[in-house]
Amino acid sequence: MKTKRFHINIKTIVGIFCVMCLLAEASNIFLKKNYAYKFENDIKVSESEIKTTKKTNDGKYVYKILKDKKSIILKSYNCFDEKDVIVPSKIDGYKVIGLDDSVFACHEEMKSIEIPDSVEKTEMATFGGCNNLKKILFKGDVKQVSKWTFLDCKGVVVAKNNSNIEKCAKKQGMKVEIEN
Repeated sequence: MKTKRFHINIKTIVGIFCVMCLLAEASNIFLKKNYAYKFENDIKVSESEIKTTKKTNDGKYVYKILKDKKSIILKSYNCFDEKDVIVPSKIDGYKVIGLDDSVFACHEEMKSIEIPDSVEKTEMATFGGCNNLKKILFKGDVKQVSKWTFLDCKGVVVAKNNSNIEKCAKKQGMKVEIEN
């Protein structure tokens, strides 16, 4: 019995890849056009506001230095063994003012996290997929909160009464405790 061989050449693979990319882009355009209200409150820092990206000496964080050269937005958290995380209000002398897309996403080892009052912005899925997270404590109010900050996140949000964080967390179905 003869077996048939199936060969795909490079041009075919590249063609399939290009078609997939075009379909993905078309899907993004369709979603943003037809569901713009879902994206309108997402907060973005324009690339013109970013001076450079750096990593802390201990390797825990990657951050974006803003052009004001005084503040940063945390881009990623690279420590996978800490259960109770306290985000500092300053890193390497820069004020931490924002939490970027998915900065703490999928850190299933985390049980609690404390966010300093210096944080003014949170982005999409900041805590996404943190299934073992029991408590997210916000020491202050956050001025700009993406309505997808707690996407696919578990736990209790501890926030100030009538704060933007409290309102956003409730809209996303999170349990909320009011901090005194």
